[in-house]
Amino acid sequence: MVDDHQLLQAFIFLEPKSALRVRETSKTGSFARVAGGRELWLAALARVFGLSGREASRLPGGERQEEEDPVRAYQQWHAAARDVGLQAATSSPLPAPLPARWVAAWSRLQRWLSKEAPEIEATLRPPFQAEHSNLSLAEAFPNCTVHPLVAGLWSVHDGQAQLSGTGIPGMTSYTPPGDQTQEPDRWQGLFGGVSVYDHALSVMLLPLEAALGFTAFLRERVGHLNREEHTTKLAFAMDAVGNKFVFVDVVDGTVYVSRRGFPDFTPMVPRSGVALTDDEAKEGTTVRLVGLSARYDLNGCYGNLGAFDEAKGRWQVHMKKGSETHLLKQENLCQDAVDSSGDGLLRWFEEYARRLEAGVYERRPIVNEQPEQTVGICLFPANGPEVSRCVTQGVEVIASCVYTAEVPQRCFAYSIAFRLVGTAAERGYETCQLTTRTWRIKGSEDEEPDVINGEGVIGFFPILADGGWICNRLSDPHGQYGDGGFQEGMFRYQSCSGQISGGMRGSFGGSLRFVPGNRKKPTGKPFDAELKPFKLYIPEFIF
Repeated sequence: MVDDHQLLQAFIFLEPKSALRVRETSKTGSFARVAGGRELWLAALARVFGLSGREASRLPGGERQEEEDPVRAYQQWHAAARDVGLQAATSSPLPAPLPARWVAAWSRLQRWLSKEAPEIEATLRPPFQAEHSNLSLAEAFPNCTVHPLVAGLWSVHDGQAQLSGTGIPGMTSYTPPGDQTQEPDRWQGLFGGVSVYDHALSVMLLPLEAALGFTAFLRERVGHLNREEHTTKLAFAMDAVGNKFVFVDVVDGTVYVSRRGFPDFTPMVPRSGVALTDDEAKEGTTVRLVGLSARYDLNGCYGNLGAFDEAKGRWQVHMKKGSETHLLKQENLCQDAVDSSGDGLLRWFEEYARRLEAGVYERRPIVNEQPEQTVGICLFPANGPEVSRCVTQGVEVIASCVYTAEVPQRCFAYSIAFRLVGTAAERGYETCQLTTRTWRIKGSEDEEPDVINGEGVIGFFPILADGGWICNRLSDPHGQYGDGGFQEGMFRYQSCSGQISGGMRGSFGGSLRFVPGNRKKPTGKPFDAELKPFKLYIPEFIF
């Protein structure tokens, strides 16, 4: 007679799908009991996804189960792996568990791509296969220990299919037989892009072997990359013409952006943090602000604890930069972790996926003057607290900004868009044309703004109409849109701010003057459409 323990040992050697089949067909008796038992599926979670202990109750979306159900957890993780093309791996003996957090992150991102940008999804390569590679991370960095949460990025998708004709040395990698990925154009970068004047880019995820080859090439040509503090950095993403390089430290997982020809690296992800405990919460303690929604621009900033306000249940926090003091909940305060968890690249990737899911970034033209040729993921926020919106007399103005750490000036690029809303009867006019604009840029709330007046916006005087704008010699005197004609959708343009008197933190607002009809044949009095101020600041996560 075979007891439950003996059956369990046998079932553990079965593929999970076989155990599920037994569970579904055997409704009673030992087989059904063992096949649906907690021990079997906890073992499967550990063997296939490396999840054990408290992590075994976590689902791919990040939430924990209120009542532990290992079967449900395994099914959801299996579905996430299937989403990213790893179904075969979850059904076969594995040399090592799949990287669960990377499976979950890629599943979220790929689900968005499948719905919103299938042409970018089609550029994703199969998982990195060490047996087909001329070089691995461990071989490229023999004098350090590569963190598994860095290597895990390529174990789900080995970057994007490479863009030919770039002329960038070192950009060669193995292509598996039968690889069905499609070569991207320069605007189909997985990590999105921006354009400001002649600075236009979209950042691609490199295949691992291409990243290793290009990093080796850079080390030969760029002296500062051979300094001791930079020898563990890998260039893993870049745009097609080399305006923006994204590096990861393979030991601690920190992500950096670097500018062509400059020996500096700007962190793109906040340091790992630990929650502030009651024992550590005392006056003078240095804390980092996290999770703020009303003052999102303060996230990542540092301050020192002051007195605790018993009535409000909040701590006074004296900011280290500036003279501001804020009352904040303890849950919004953390301390930097002493030991790096190595998950910086993964947290950066997860935050990017979250922004796509939340609609912060959208698929739309990156270069507005080339709306059909440059469609990709645009990094100017389209939704969320970083976006300003205001409607004045039927004109809606929407604006946001991006911190462009990769340009020499390290400035803020901003996007301003406007369109007509309502009906002509409600507005009192059918069309209106932009004539002038006034910007008010402030470094702090208590100082006078810098006021900038100008004609039109970067050479345009758009004529707004229902559903879009009219592009002709009157609105586009320099012929930037080529053939012109009626352009559907909002009029958008990008530019960049000047230096802010208060440093790298401030606000940008103002107004745009429109005349009903057009400048040659006005049909009413001019009016000013408000540009509601949006914040200029260096965010915790940079993309």
